[in-house]
Amino acid sequence: MLRNNLNSIGGRLRSDTLLWVGISLIYLAAPGAFAEQTLKSDATRFTYFQRLIFVEMSVNNHSGLVFLLDTGANRSAIDLKTAGTLNLPITGTGKVEGTAGTIEVKQVLVKSIFLGKARARDLNLSSYDLSGSLVPPGMHLDGILGYDFLRSFSVSVDFARRTITFSPRAAANPIHRSQGNGLPFVLDNGIPRVRATLNDSVRAEFRLDTGASLFETQDVYLNVTASVWEQLTALDAKLKPTAYLTGGGIGGEVKLPVARIRKFSAGTASISSPFVIVQPKLGYFARSDAVGFISNNLLEKFSPVTIDYLERKLYLGVKKKRNRRCRFRIATQSQVEEGSTLSQQS
Repeated sequence: MLRNNLNSIGGRLRSDTLLWVGISLIYLAAPGAFAEQTLKSDATRFTYFQRLIFVEMSVNNHSGLVFLLDTGANRSAIDLKTAGTLNLPITGTGKVEGTAGTIEVKQVLVKSIFLGKARARDLNLSSYDLSGSLVPPGMHLDGILGYDFLRSFSVSVDFARRTITFSPRAAANPIHRSQGNGLPFVLDNGIPRVRATLNDSVRAEFRLDTGASLFETQDVYLNVTASVWEQLTALDAKLKPTAYLTGGGIGGEVKLPVARIRKFSAGTASISSPFVIVQPKLGYFARSDAVGFISNNLLEKFSPVTIDYLERKLYLGVKKKRNRRCRFRIATQSQVEEGSTLSQQS
């Protein structure tokens, strides 16, 4: 997690609200055991707070543990205090890479972890202090649910109903099939990655990171690398930051320029007038193979959505509501949603 404040320039954007921008939490080793597939799937309620999905998990038959659903984490994690309370055996140490650097972590063995009918056995989880992480009021964050659990399922999220479904079979929902074949993704160290085009000319790739949080807004925000930003500004000399996100995360403090671009396109989906948040070359983003990321801030506009790890496809629904500024479109559908202009009051 990365905690941020939003500052404006030119008087266009103001917010003293404390923000959280998620990061891809990459365990620097191969993930552990596969999640055990189940025979049926059931929708489970989740808590949606600051554009983050929180679910209640059971670990070694201890129920009611709060986990963050994070497609940007290639290994699940558990809080140090929770691991101690459950007497989880330590199996080793490792490193987790974040936006601004890496941290040392412990590895602990979990015999079983499950949510509804979805279950995994004998997973080695990263264990570190999660006490500074964003969590709904009155809750304690016990863990992060990552790829080592998610990879055996087709995960459907209905943001309107606040339900999530884990299916051991590929997506078959006609809502998604009517969109065509879905948006293909590849797995980048266990994290879904899609191809997109910005402003009809700059090709970019984005990780899908449901652990990334932002304030509530109908505008869409895309996190891009410094190299992608350089390409955008080379083609449009008038493109300048209109705001900055600043904050501290794993490895230190970062300052993130924010600017509005003309268009984002991925497969048959397109969004006009989204914002881009530019990641500095720190931590993960200092790597030559680094890519940007998209989050629930985008996915919720197309609810319901399905992240199908079995077929490696992302299915987006279509919203019918119309507002004012940003437009969201699936090319095979006639509906277009328009979002509001960016406005955060202090």
